[in-house]
Amino acid sequence: MKAFRLILAVSFLILSNDIYAQETYPIGFSISVAPEIQNQFKPSGRLFLFLSENPKGEPRSQLWPLSPQRNHIFAKNITGWQAGETRAFDVQSHFMATAKFNFDEVPMGTYHIQALWDQDTTESRIDAPGILYTEVKTIK
Repeated sequence: MKAFRLILAVSFLILSNDIYAQETYPIGFSISVAPEIQNQFKPSGRLFLFLSENPKGEPRSQLWPLSPQRNHIFAKNITGWQAGETRAFDVQSHFMATAKFNFDEVPMGTYHIQALWDQDTTESRIDAPGILYTEVKTIK
């Protein structure tokens, strides 16, 4: 079930990564729950953000070792999120990550982004009942 809107704001400020001297940029994003599914939304859960380098398929389904291209996963537990509320996230949001970078230093490239709201406390799978997720957005 495609569930909530993902609005991604990308800043093109160029930074340098000390290790690789690779160009990076900070990202921020905000998420709101679409009115048609607000009655299905629970205020507590885990928010996942997938930044995939693979243009094929949905990033939420490109989990290692199934995908040969990198899929960077960020996750954060959230409580008290009301269905009509828009939440904004940036470098201050402190997500757990599989990536070797944070939202402040995303390496230049093309990413396919998808958010997933896991509100099922009894079963934690990408396709568990009650999982809500966004359409895929692309940033360059």
